[in-house]
Amino acid sequence: MYLAMFGPKGFTVSSNKVITFDEFSSNSSLETEKQESKDKKPSTYIKGAGLDTFSVKVRLDRALGVYPMAQIEDWMSIKDKAEAYPFLLNGKPFLNTKWILKSVGISETHIDNTGYMIAATLTLSFEEFVRAGSAQASKKNKKTTSKSGSKSKKAANTESIYNALSPSQKANMTRTSTSQAPSVKPSTERM
Repeated sequence: MYLAMFGPKGFTVSSNKVITFDEFSSNSSLETEKQESKDKKPSTYIKGAGLDTFSVKVRLDRALGVYPMAQIEDWMSIKDKAEAYPFLLNGKPFLNTKWILKSVGISETHIDNTGYMIAATLTLSFEEFVRAGSAQASKKNKKTTSKSGSKSKKAANTESIYNALSPSQKANMTRTSTSQAPSVKPSTERM
């Protein structure tokens, strides 16, 4: 019998195999945005619920009937397939949702003198999966973020520098060919 399951993988304790997890941790968040207000504390705009996450540590040990490399390859394959499954604890879905395996960390490895991995600890990190997004929506969000973020500040900085130049310095910049770096010569004119 399995103590827990995620897709095709199970956590079990039997007389010939022990695959369990510990250090179970979970996180649930609310997405918010601070909105500045002159001479007042900022307002809080609540965007909505964030995606829940959780992680577990799994000790793999050949002495417990487990082949660490085979387990690592299985978990990496699940991560790479990016399929969502419920995480079943005692046969019941954890938080009644599906999850994707977002990362697989490997640590505390023990390799014998022949190069065979006989023990390792995996850190499996999961993220709630609500529905599939699209690459187009992702690109749109990135463009919106970059337009409203650093590009507008950079454009404002460039414009203010340009406006601070004297008329003859501006003329020198426009006469310079595009293949050369613009040269700004010191001017004796006062602004």
